[in-house]
Amino acid sequence: MGTAVGFSRVEELKASVEDALSRGFAVITCKPNSKDPWPEYSPHACNSGTRDPKIALKAWENGMAANYGIPGGINNITQVDCDKGLDSIEAFEEWRTKYGFPETFTVIDRKSTR
Repeated sequence: MGTAVGFSRVEELKASVEDALSRGFAVITCKPNSKDPWPEYSPHACNSGTRDPKIALKAWENGMAANYGIPGGINNITQVDCDKGLDSIEAFEEWRTKYGFPETFTVIDRKSTR
């Protein structure tokens, strides 16, 4: 089991999950600082996605600094995670256009700034 951490970090993460739920996304609970589903809270990995706050918020209510994920299937979305090979938004746009992907919502995470 994970270790409880400072209240403010847990509350920050919980607020982020609440925001995702308020936008209609189903979420899964992932291990702290990880993309891996946390079996204690999401026993069926991406198939554990839920929009029920009582289930979705359990880890944070237990004081855990869990990460969370937005599973594609249950949310009817496709996600492309480009960890390597595209070093800028311009490179991504060039790749997207070359392969015929439609314009879409794009997120650059903190790993992309290294």
